[in-house]
Order: sequence, then structure tokens, then C-alpha cells
Amino acid sequence: MARRNKNLLRGRGVCFQDSTAPAKHAATTKRTHCNRRAFVRSGVGAAGLLILTPSLGVARSELPGLRGPAIGVPRGMRGKEGRVVWQHDPQAVKWTGSGYWWEDANTDQARVEQMLSLGLRNLTDAGTDTAAWNALFRHFNRGAAGYTPGESIAIKINLNNAHDPNDNQPDATQHLVLALLKSLILEAGIPGASLVVYDATYASINRGRIPDRIFNYCRAPGGQFLNVVWVDSYGGNGRTAKVLTGNVLTYAVSNSCGAQIPTVVKDAKYLINVPLLKGHATAGVTLCAKNHYGTINTGKDHTYIDPLNTSVGNLPRYNPLVDIMGSPEIGGKTLLYLMDGLYGAMSLDTTPVRWTSAPFGNHYTASLLLSLDPVAIDTVAYDLLVAAYNDPNQTGKATSVANRLPNADNYLHEAAQADNPPSGIVYSHGGTRFQSLGVHEHADFSAPTIGQRYQTISLRYNASPVNLRATSWTAYS
Repeated sequence: MARRNKNLLRGRGVCFQDSTAPAKHAATTKRTHCNRRAFVRSGVGAAGLLILTPSLGVARSELPGLRGPAIGVPRGMRGKEGRVVWQHDPQAVKWTGSGYWWEDANTDQARVEQMLSLGLRNLTDAGTDTAAWNALFRHFNRGAAGYTPGESIAIKINLNNAHDPNDNQPDATQHLVLALLKSLILEAGIPGASLVVYDATYASINRGRIPDRIFNYCRAPGGQFLNVVWVDSYGGNGRTAKVLTGNVLTYAVSNSCGAQIPTVVKDAKYLINVPLLKGHATAGVTLCAKNHYGTINTGKDHTYIDPLNTSVGNLPRYNPLVDIMGSPEIGGKTLLYLMDGLYGAMSLDTTPVRWTSAPFGNHYTASLLLSLDPVAIDTVAYDLLVAAYNDPNQTGKATSVANRLPNADNYLHEAAQADNPPSGIVYSHGGTRFQSLGVHEHADFSAPTIGQRYQTISLRYNASPVNLRATSWTAYS
């Protein structure tokens, strides 16, 4: 089946490079790789992939039913490279719009835990959560070993808007944070003291504070949960104030992004990236890559990540997010990408709204995305935001986001082709040039089912009905 699908991809002109292909097939693999010149000719690398349309929407420049060729090399477990799992359970989110979205009663803890469980199993093809975690650790360690007691796991959540405990702006959902801690402690057998939950966004702008609604909620089970370490830029009341390393990050182009990270991240062997599904007024989107602007120290340079800022050159151009994605201390330590899309937001500093685009049906997004490919997962999330902004019935759109979405995937073009990016920049660390950081392929929104939106990205979509059981299907695997 896999061989037939790869031939089908070649027949459709979709570029796919199997990073696990044996040496005897190297010539065939090489022929299917997209080089920069072919990529730019196809229009995918040009600045006009998406065009702005009226009513705060964006539209694809391709004809309906067509997509540009996939670029980059998929990452992930053997036979599951590029896989993105999308768990969607509308009944997990019950907020009526009154009060605060983050109040405990507005999200069903049991359903969120089931979504995470199904997501881990769908991502790894494992039969149990314990087996799924073991598969993830063994994949990270190149099959040599699973988790070894004493190894630390840093968990980056997004608390960019947590400066006021009584607002309705989007932040990490305590239900997902607890679900993740439960799974790691009870299913993977990780001691609580080996888990560090953090957001190191700098205190000068009063962001990144770990609120009581998350801290107290996640400590409620007692036992090992009391040993989990919580780190932010403030400390106090059971939280630990971050301590920064020296300069450990490098950037291909001089900018004001910080080169320091918290010592708890430097000391960790593994990292789990838990961003939000959210639009952004400057970058267009803030997903897995930009979540680490809450990891680096002061100086989160927005000049290069703003697709409308031509003062640093026209697109395609350098993007510091690629340096962060490829850093051995961040991307190189990432065990899992887990996107919190329970309350997707049209922009930052806004109240989550119901999404009218399919399959949400005028309900909150109630979704989780899981992947081992940082480019693929951000691509799927980007496409979901594009679909929402394209929907004329969608409320809560922000002009600043709509203006930037058409070219907000520039960093994905660069990351997918980090070995030979459209900008011509040399992304490297320690003298070693980056290889492709993942696969990028926009969705075909005319496809009859969500599972058929992509050809190279293996999208497993799982909508959980009342009994918490669900059927998955795969576009490519």
C-alpha cells in the first residue's frame, strides 16, 4: 500500500522524499525531492500563494481542488513520517459564552483526557497509552532505549496572555495541562519531580505568569503531582523563578532575539511543545514555532516574522523561527508537538469565538493536534486559520491577522527547505547546516473528507462521538 501511494504521489507531481528509504533506492528518492528552483516556479515559494479577499478573509491562489507540490522531508516514526493527528470532540467544550471560558465547568476533563489518549495512540499506532509513550521515547532515542529514570522533561505551555487572572484572553487550558501530566505520571511512569512546566516570557511586560487556575488545578490529585516543578519569570507561591543560561542559541542573521534559555530547558533531555491554535497581529499565526518566544530571553524580534515588514527585505526572506526550530536545545530536544486547540482564537488578546468553518459548525474548535513533525503540524494549524478567515460567516476576525495570513507561512517554506531555503540564507548551528525540518503542503479544501485534504502529510482526523469511541482515517501513511 505504501509503495502504491508513493507512486500515486509521483504521478500527481507531488514531491516526496522518504527519509527512511534504503540506500539502493537513493536515486529514486533523490529524483522526487523538490529543489528550490522548481519550488519557486510552482508558485508555492512566491509571495502570492494566498491572496487577500474582502471581508477579512484570505483565499488560495490555486484553482479549486489543486494544491502546490509538497516540499521538505517528512519527520516522524518510520512509516508514519509527517503524520499529524487531529482529535476533535465538540462535547469536550461546553462554554456558553457567559463568564470565563477557562472556568473548570466549561471543559470536560474526562473528554480531554480521552482526546489525548486517542491522539497518542493514533500518532504511534500503539494499543495503549503506555506503549505510545514508550514508542515516542524509543523513537527520540533512535530505538536505543525508552525513558530512563532521572531524565527531565520540560513542558512549554503558552501563557502569553496570563497577565490578568480575570480576563477572557486565550492561554493554556488547565484541563489539557492536567491531562498531559496524568498521562506522563500514570501511564508513562515519569516521576512528578522530573516534569517541568514552564513559560519564561519576560516579566517586564507582565506576561507568562502561571495562574492559580492552572497551578492549583494540576496539583489537586496530590501525590506525584505535588512534585511537578513550575517555572515562570516571577516565582513565589510554589512557582520557581527562571534562571537563564549563557548564550546557547545562534541565528543566521543578526537580530534582537534572545540567545539564552531557562536552565531547566538546557538541563532537560526532552521537551514537549504545547502551543495554542491562534492568529497573531504581527506574525499572522502563533503556533508551535512561535511558542518558543516564551522560551528565549528578552528581545523577541518581531521585525523578521512580520510578513508585511519590507524594511528587512521582500519575501521570501530570513525568519528567526527557523533557527529556533532547528536548535539542538529546542527543536532537537522535542519529544512531542501537542497543540491546544480546545479554544482556538482568531488573534491574540481576544476572547475565543465559535468557528463556523467545517467541521466546527459554529462551535468552539474543541481540538488537539499532535505530531513529531514541527512543519507539518504548523501547516495544518495554519490551514485551519486560513479556512476560518475565508468563511464569510466567521466572527472575531482581526484585520491585522487577515492582512498577514496570505504570507504568514514564509517560515514554513524556509523550515521545510532549511538545507536550501527560498531566501538563500544558510541556517546552521555549530558549523553544521540544517537539513529539512519537516514537510509543508497546503490543504485541498475541496476534498470530500477532511482525511483527504493532504497527500503527503498523513492526517489522522478523529471526531469523538458521545461514547468516546471514534473511527480514524488516513490521507497518506
